[in-house]
Amino acid sequence: ATATERPSSSGHTNNWAVVLSSSRYWFNYRHLINALSIYKLLLKNGFNDDHIILLLADEYAVNARNPRPNELPQKNQQNLYEGDRMEIDYRGDDVTAEELVKVLTGYKNSNENSHKPVLES
Repeated sequence: ATATERPSSSGHTNNWAVVLSSSRYWFNYRHLINALSIYKLLLKNGFNDDHIILLLADEYAVNARNPRPNELPQKNQQNLYEGDRMEIDYRGDDVTAEELVKVLTGYKNSNENSHKPVLES
């Protein structure tokens, strides 16, 4: 498919995506904007939310410095943050290099974070 064509509905049904924004602190909000843009693009192009593992180290939409609370607008003013309607799998202090390795390698520890998704082979 070319960049302008939509993927075929008869294509792969077991594709997974890992979307990560590991940046913290207000001055790095653009990294979250990028991650959420990719997340929205995946949903728009047919990915099921249960096949997208979303890791967000900081939630800038609820940051006290945000002039538009609970919103993260793009340049076109479209709000990318949907709060409770978004399935954020790892957030805050759960977003670490160690957890990312577990996600990518499919490692699940029966004691900790066993309810969190990892890539499955």
